Amino acid sequence: MIGCECAGIIRRLGPGVTGFQVGDRVVTQTNGTYVNHLQVDVARVHIIPDSMTFEDAATIPLVYLTAIHSLYHIANLQEGQYVLIHSAGGGVGIAAIQLAQHKKCDRTDTEILSWQVFVTVSTNEKRKLLASQFNIPTNRMFSSRNTKFAEEIRRETNGLGIDIILNSLVGELLDESWRLTADGGVMVEIGKRDIVDRNMLSMEPFDRNCSFRAVDLSYVEQISNALTGNFANGLLKEVFKLVEDGHIGPRHYISRRPSIRRSLLYPAWPTYG
Repeated sequence: MIGCECAGIIRRLGPGVTGFQVGDRVVTQTNGTYVNHLQVDVARVHIIPDSMTFEDAATIPLVYLTAIHSLYHIANLQEGQYVLIHSAGGGVGIAAIQLAQHKKCDRTDTEILSWQVFVTVSTNEKRKLLASQFNIPTNRMFSSRNTKFAEEIRRETNGLGIDIILNSLVGELLDESWRLTADGGVMVEIGKRDIVDRNMLSMEPFDRNCSFRAVDLSYVEQISNALTGNFANGLLKEVFKLVEDGHIGPRHYISRRPSIRRSLLYPAWPTYG
């Protein structure tokens, strides 16, 4: 069955379940969510804040869990680092921008916040979106359609390159991004195409102590749960703490822009006796 995230209302509780009650509004990240009722492990469930709609909650788990695990846990993002977010107009990209800017939340100057975040996008509409909503300067936005971004970013960083790259591009775009990694930097791969195709990776950045990491949440979860358990629950708590504190959150403009919106399915709710 398809689907990997949803929001709804608890109708029944299993034996020994604590911390929840029937009628609670909740969100979950699990498989097979395109159904009108779902049985799920309590470790995958989180209460939705009263101020949040089901629609907003349902768009959070996959993109924000991917972004926070990639940037905070794998790349160990720190204030002051240069960050490049590819395909930044999509769901994971928008989540990653918010998380990257939050790492510099002690600063109040939004121009400074945005100055260290570089992005690539595929359309001018997305450029305008990121400029208006996240204050990304025009000299920090580049096209994801060709490799020119690498030369332009090297110029903007005085040849230093990028400390952390969140990549979903493929082929020569991936290769050029990898070579753009700064000394000691990290590139986090969230795409699958080049991995599935078993394409080659340049060895040169490794000579500069760079790291290449690939993130697949489903595989990471299998390993983590076998060792410590509750991988998804820990990420959900971390993400929703930032949401409830007002640092990050779903953006309503996504649903109004056909080029970047995500689809929501509304089931016919079952009747329980």
